Amino acid sequence: KQSFAQQYDELNKANIELQHSSAKLEESAVALAHRVEQLTALHEAGIAFTSARDYKTWVQSTLQAIINILHYERAMISRYDRVRQVAYDAQLINVPEEIARFANSLEVPVTDPQSIEGQVLLQKKPLLLDDIHHEWHRLHPLNQQLVTLTHAQSFISVPLVGKDGVLGSLTVDRKEGFSLKKDDLNLIITLANQLALGLENIDAYQEIEALNVGLEVKVQTRTAELEVSNRKLLELDRLKN
Repeated sequence: KQSFAQQYDELNKANIELQHSSAKLEESAVALAHRVEQLTALHEAGIAFTSARDYKTWVQSTLQAIINILHYERAMISRYDRVRQVAYDAQLINVPEEIARFANSLEVPVTDPQSIEGQVLLQKKPLLLDDIHHEWHRLHPLNQQLVTLTHAQSFISVPLVGKDGVLGSLTVDRKEGFSLKKDDLNLIITLANQLALGLENIDAYQEIEALNVGLEVKVQTRTAELEVSNRKLLELDRLKN
């Protein structure tokens, strides 16, 4: 027969093994929940860019899905003008209206590949910063003002790359330093690939709409010119007769 001490040791060992198994199951459950959140965000973003035709509607619905599902403090999409080399038309959500207007009004020159903006938009390299203040000197003064207003610390910024080059950037952030991980970066890169496609689709749609409007104006103008010419011909015929 086993002694009481031996039985106690065996039970204690079994209890420790159960605790380890339970901890592993909890870790797996957390990882699974996180993966579900990621896939949901990708799905929502996909719906947003396939269903929207208006740029601002598309941006708002896409950024809102990122905020709601992935729990970042803020999210922002900026456009990039490759000819003028400026980042502009920043659409920033989950901030007070005056900060959103300030962000939208900025036109940030991007000429230095070693700057934070240049790394993303010129070198086309994604960026994860644990604490923006560690790289403060690489940030353009206008963006320094924006970071100060939002109190951001840890953020990710990735390029939106289309067939013809960089279209802009997608940025997410949190107020706490060291709160973003490599897993977050990989997800945002995947999202950015989807969003770049959506952005190209919307740009193409708007270009076609502009061409249609221009064509309609030309047709109306030409029709009016023909009517004037016809009236003149009729008048000449009348005078001739």
